[in-house]
Amino acid sequence: MSSIIDTTTALLQRGAFAEVIAQLAPVLDTAQDGRIAILLGEASKQTGDAEQLNRAADKWLALDPTQIMPLIWKGDVLWGAGDKGRGSQFYGAALERSAGQAVPAHLSDELDRAEALLVGWQDELADFLDAYLTRNGLPPDRRSARVAQSINIMSGRDMAEMNLQHPTLHYLPGLPQQPWYDSTDFAWASALEAQTDAIRSELLSILADDAAFAPYIEGDNHGPARDYQGLLNNPAWGALYLWRDGVAQAENITRCPVTAAALAAVPQPEIAGRTPTAMFSLLKPGTHIPPHHGMLNARLICHLPLIVPPDCAMRVGDETRPWTEGKLTIFDDSIEHEAWNRSAETRVVLLFDIPRPELDAVEQRAIALCFAAVDAYHGKA
Repeated sequence: MSSIIDTTTALLQRGAFAEVIAQLAPVLDTAQDGRIAILLGEASKQTGDAEQLNRAADKWLALDPTQIMPLIWKGDVLWGAGDKGRGSQFYGAALERSAGQAVPAHLSDELDRAEALLVGWQDELADFLDAYLTRNGLPPDRRSARVAQSINIMSGRDMAEMNLQHPTLHYLPGLPQQPWYDSTDFAWASALEAQTDAIRSELLSILADDAAFAPYIEGDNHGPARDYQGLLNNPAWGALYLWRDGVAQAENITRCPVTAAALAAVPQPEIAGRTPTAMFSLLKPGTHIPPHHGMLNARLICHLPLIVPPDCAMRVGDETRPWTEGKLTIFDDSIEHEAWNRSAETRVVLLFDIPRPELDAVEQRAIALCFAAVDAYHGKA
């Protein structure tokens, strides 16, 4: 392998980029030396070969996930294909990973370029969001101050301090920094809790079908992958969806008619392509979900505990609470939270989201329109 590296290094220095690609592209998949990916990536960048640049970036990251340059390469590939949103995610990941590091001059130049593209995209997206909401009946004079600020934060133009809440996609300022909510404050809660035994019965009828539960964290190349400490594509944290990303899962709903009917009486946030969400969430013995934040603070997450062995609990903010079977747990998942099952048995809850009670109908519609605008901007609607 060292001979091909020496040969292609010399070719790269002479500017024979096509020859470098011809020699290295066929051996990339089996290569265990990161220099193969680096050389292929540098040559591909010079020729504008996006396919090989993307392959080189993926291989380099697979061999060394701490690297910064392949994140920029991934951003360049997506940006060049017109997918500025996903490209900006990789640029942002590169900038975040480089923060506080001393980097070589050539990488510093690339980071400056990525940052300039990212800032320009943020301004462009903010202007598009503003125009989209205006066209849909929410001009600036009809927006609350916190919706207006959230548009700038959503685009990345305003990196306001988020205190305890730190959602990954959309932040609405001015909401209570309240980690936990009392189920007795919600009129529908007691009726749902009363259905616990019937819902559990439906769960037990499908729980033996382990294949029905997919890993909750799945790699789909939509952005920089997070491993969640080994939970990426790992069925130890499993999900059987009734609603996923705003879409009803008809087959699973048919298998769980009592559960579906109980959820139909619960208010649901409606953001196309994202909410509502409802699932049986499974945590196998010895599994720990590491600290993380949800995607937006304009909703709350509810757990109806169905199977709860000892030594199972979750932390939201500074407070840790166990689950109690049949007793709703309601919390703000935009606040850092984690969960664990330290028992020898499986824990299962019915997980679903609801709109925050502090939001009026106009604000809920504005948030849905913000996400619709982002999708329209990226050509998804």
